[in-house]
Amino acid sequence: MDKKSLLLAMCEDDVPIILTDYEPEAKPSSNTAKAKKGKSVFYKILSLTLSLLCLAVSTYLFLLCLGMVRGTSPDIIVKIFYNPSDGITNSTKAFGPTPSCGVSTSNKVDCMPSGKATQQECLAKGCCWVPVDGDVKDTPWCFYKSDTSEGYKFTEAHVTHAGYEALYSRADNSIWPEDVMDIQMDIYEETSSRLHFKIFDQKNHRYEVPIDTPPITPNRPTAKDYLVKFSRDVFGITVTRPDGSVLFDTTGTKLTFADQYIEITTNLPTNYIYGLGEHRDRLLHDVSKGFSMSTWARDQPPPGCVNCNLYGQHPFFIGLEEKTGNAYGVFLLNSNAMEIKGTPASNNQPAQLTYRTIGGILDFYVFTGPSPAAVVQQYLEVVGLPYMPPYWGLGFHLCRWGYNSDDHMKSVIKRMRDYGFPYDTQWNDIDYMNKFYDWTYDKDKYADLPSIVKDLHDNGQHYIMIVDCGIANVTGYDVYDEGLKEGVFIQHADKDEPIIGKVWPGYTAYPDFFKNSTKKWWLKLAQQYHQSVPFDGAWTDMNEPSNFVVGSTEGCTTNKYDNPPFTPSIVGGSLSQKTLCPSARHGSDLHYNLHSLYGHSELMATQMALHQIRPEKRTVVISRSTFPSSGRYAGHWTGDNAATWDDIKYSIPGILNFQFFGIPFVGADVCGFMGETTGELCVRWMQLGAFYPFMRNHNTEGTPDQDPAADMFSDVEKKAMLSALRLRYTLLPHLYTLLASAHVNGTTVARPLWFEYPMDQSLYGNDKQLMWGDSIMVAPVLDKGATSVTAYFPADTWVDYATGDIITSSGQTMTVNAALDKIPVYVRAGGIIPLQSPDVTTTKSRLLPFALYAVLDKTGQACGSLYWDDGETLDAAEKGYYNLLYFTIKDNKLTSSYDKMGYSTNMKLDTVFLNNVNQTISAATVNGATAVVTKTNSNSYTLTFSMVDMSSPLTITWT
Repeated sequence: MDKKSLLLAMCEDDVPIILTDYEPEAKPSSNTAKAKKGKSVFYKILSLTLSLLCLAVSTYLFLLCLGMVRGTSPDIIVKIFYNPSDGITNSTKAFGPTPSCGVSTSNKVDCMPSGKATQQECLAKGCCWVPVDGDVKDTPWCFYKSDTSEGYKFTEAHVTHAGYEALYSRADNSIWPEDVMDIQMDIYEETSSRLHFKIFDQKNHRYEVPIDTPPITPNRPTAKDYLVKFSRDVFGITVTRPDGSVLFDTTGTKLTFADQYIEITTNLPTNYIYGLGEHRDRLLHDVSKGFSMSTWARDQPPPGCVNCNLYGQHPFFIGLEEKTGNAYGVFLLNSNAMEIKGTPASNNQPAQLTYRTIGGILDFYVFTGPSPAAVVQQYLEVVGLPYMPPYWGLGFHLCRWGYNSDDHMKSVIKRMRDYGFPYDTQWNDIDYMNKFYDWTYDKDKYADLPSIVKDLHDNGQHYIMIVDCGIANVTGYDVYDEGLKEGVFIQHADKDEPIIGKVWPGYTAYPDFFKNSTKKWWLKLAQQYHQSVPFDGAWTDMNEPSNFVVGSTEGCTTNKYDNPPFTPSIVGGSLSQKTLCPSARHGSDLHYNLHSLYGHSELMATQMALHQIRPEKRTVVISRSTFPSSGRYAGHWTGDNAATWDDIKYSIPGILNFQFFGIPFVGADVCGFMGETTGELCVRWMQLGAFYPFMRNHNTEGTPDQDPAADMFSDVEKKAMLSALRLRYTLLPHLYTLLASAHVNGTTVARPLWFEYPMDQSLYGNDKQLMWGDSIMVAPVLDKGATSVTAYFPADTWVDYATGDIITSSGQTMTVNAALDKIPVYVRAGGIIPLQSPDVTTTKSRLLPFALYAVLDKTGQACGSLYWDDGETLDAAEKGYYNLLYFTIKDNKLTSSYDKMGYSTNMKLDTVFLNNVNQTISAATVNGATAVVTKTNSNSYTLTFSMVDMSSPLTITWT
C-alpha cells in the first residue's frame, strides 16, 4: 500500500486513529468512488460560498481601516491585531477570536516572572492585571491573555520504519509571536518498554539537544508494554499501558508551538510525582496540592530558596500509581529555559502536568517501568549509564575555603592522621590559586603545595582541587593569551570578541567547551599544571556558568534571545541574571540554547583531560552544574548549603533525586558550607554523610575549621565522628558493589523506601530515611537535641546493625534510640552484606580481610554479592578485570559462587555475622575446618575462623 492509500484508510473513521491496531482497508468500490465524487461537487460549492463571504468581510475591514464606516473607532483595529506577548501590533496575524482575560487560576501564565510587576507595567506589556489574595508567585496578578485560537488540526499520517509520523497544521495564530504553522510528530517504538516521540517544525530546522541517545532503528519490538494513539482531529497523543492505564495523554488540552513559546500538557494518572530537578524541595511533588517549578541553570545557593531553579536541569520524572504501585517515567529532552506546572484535578479535568519551554523541540521519552527501579534503568538506557568512580573516591574527602596557606593545610592533615580518622582525599578551594587564576597556585601562600601532594600520595591518599570556568582576560596571563589565539572563548552576539563577565578573578572570558579546539586547549593546560601539582581529580565549580554581572560587562542586546516574549518563573526574572547573555555565540549554537548544558560540556572536557593525564586510571570529577547524561562522566555535590538543621534534612531528597537522574555518585557538603556549624550538628551530619555515596566535609572562609579533628569539637564528638567514618569504611565493599551495579545495570545506590515497597502509600512522602540498595535502611537524626528517632519500618523483618535486635513490622512507625554516638541503621531480612575491616585510608583497608553480615529471612535463607577489582583501572568491568562473587544461605549452610574471576588478588574472609537465627548454634565449620562460634544476641551469632581464600568456592555450615 502506498502512502496516499494509507492516508485515506486512516482518515475514514470518526474515532482517534489507533495506529498500533491499524489494518489496511480494502480498495473502495466504484459506488464509494461515485459517492466521493458527489461529495466533491458539494464541497466545491461550499468552498466558493465561503470565499465570497471572506471577500465581503475583508472589504468591510478595509473600509474600517479607511474610516469610511460611520460609528467605528480605529482602536478596534488595534485590539483585533494586538499581540500581548511582545507589546507590538502584528498585522500579519490571521483574523480570529480576540484573546481575553478570562483565564482560570490554574491556567494563568505569569507575564512578569520577576514577581515585581506593577499594574502599569503589566498593562503596557499587553497582559491582564487581576490582583488576588495569596502568594503572587503561586497565582500571578499579571498574566497572559487566553489563547482562543483553534490550534493544530490533523492533515495526514504515515507508517514509518520505526513507528509513525503525523502532520498537523494551524490556520490561525496563537497569542505568541512567530507561530510554527506546520508541525510534525514522529513516533518511535524503540523498545518494549520505551516509546519515543518528537514534535517539531515540518519546514525549518530547530535546535536539538546535542547529547548521545540511542539511534533510531527499524527494529520495532514485537511485543510492547504500551499502546499509542493520536487524533485525526485536533493535535493529541495518548500513551497507555495495555490495560488502559494512562502514561501520557494530551486529551482535552491544546498544544502551542511558537518559536519561543512551546506548551504541552499531559493528563496524569497519579498525584505522586518525583524528580524534575534541580531544586531544593521535598522529594514528593504532590500534584493534588499544585506546584510550579522552573529550570535554567543558575548559581543559586539553595538555603532559603525552596523550589528555586538551581545549578542543573533534569526534566525527568517518575510517577507512582497508588492503586497498583506501578511506576512510569517521562523525560523531555530539552535544554531551554522551562517551566513545569502541576495542576490538581478539578470537576471537569484530571490532574495535569504542563511543560512550557522557550526553544528547541518537544522530544519526549515515555518509560513503562513498571517498578521504580525499572523506570530508572529504562531512563539510563537513553541518557547513558553512570561512570564507575575509583575505590578511593568512596573514602572520606576533606576541604574548606580558607586554608589560606600551606602551613594550615599541613596542620589539618597532621591532626587528622594523629587522631586516626579514616581520610582518603584532601581538596583545595579557590584560595590556593594565584589571584584566582585557573591552572595556577599561589607560590607565596602555597609554595609547598607540590610537596603536600607528594606526601598525600606517599601515604596512600589523593588530591583534588577546584577549577572554575571563568578565565581572567588579562594580557600576559598565558592561559588567556593562548585561549584568545586559539579562539576558544564564547563570543559576543554582534562582534567577534569574547563576551566578558566577572567572577572571582575579576573580568573573565568563558571557554566554549563544545568546541574541539577548546578541549585540546583545556587538556594542554591540565597537563602542564599536573607536571607541577600531580592532582588526581578535579572539581568543576561555577559552571552554570556563573557571572557576577548581568549578561556581560557591556550588558546584553535587545534582540529576541535576550528579551524573549516569555520567561519562566526563574530566580531574578531574566535569563541573563547571574550568567551570560543568552545571545552570546558558541561555535555550534547560541547560549540561549546551550546555557544549561554548559556545565555538562565542561565536566566532559575535564574527564577527557584526566583520562589523558592519568591513562588507564579512573578519576573523580565533581561538578556543580549537570544535565541528563552528566553521570556518564562525573559526580555531583548539591552546592552551597548552610550549617543548619533544615539543610541536613533537605540533603536527603537532594541525594535521592540524583539517583533518579543517573548521577548516583553524589553528596552534600557535610556539616554545612555557609555559617558556623556546631558539634552536635556536625556529628549528626557526619553520621548521615557516612551514607552519602560521595562524602565530603567542606566549609566556607571566615568560619572555624570543621574537620573531625578540629579544636572546636569535644572528645565525645570526635569519637562519635570517628565511629561514623569507621562504619562507612567497613561498608565500602557493599557501596562499591552498588556503584558497580549502577554502572553496569543502571540501578540506584541510595533510594527512597518506596522503591522497595511501592504499594505502601505511607512511604510516598517519606524523605527522612533512605536505603542503600535493597538491604540497608538508615533513619538518621535530623533534629537538634534529639536522642531518639521516630522511624517508619516497612512490613518486613529488620535487624539493628549495631545490636542485632530484631524488629518485625507490619508497616508501622516506631521510636528508636539514637544517642549522640548512635546511627540507626537496619538490615533487611534476606540480605548478605560484604564488609571489610576499616583503616585510615582505602589503600590500607583494601589489604584487610573481608567479613559477611547476614540476616536470615523467615525461611532461614539470605543472599548477597560482592564486586571487586583493583579499584582504579579504567573500564575494568568492560574489560573483565573484576571478580563478582555471590553468597547464598540455605539449610544452615553458606556457600559462595562466582560469575567472574578476572582480577587476580588476595581476597580473604575471616568472619561471618549471622542474625535473625531461629535456632541455637553450637558448632560451625568453614571448608571442613572448625570455626569459633560466639553468641552475641538472643538471635545473633558470630563465626570467626582462620582466613580462607575467597577466590575458591566456600562452604560454611553450622548446627
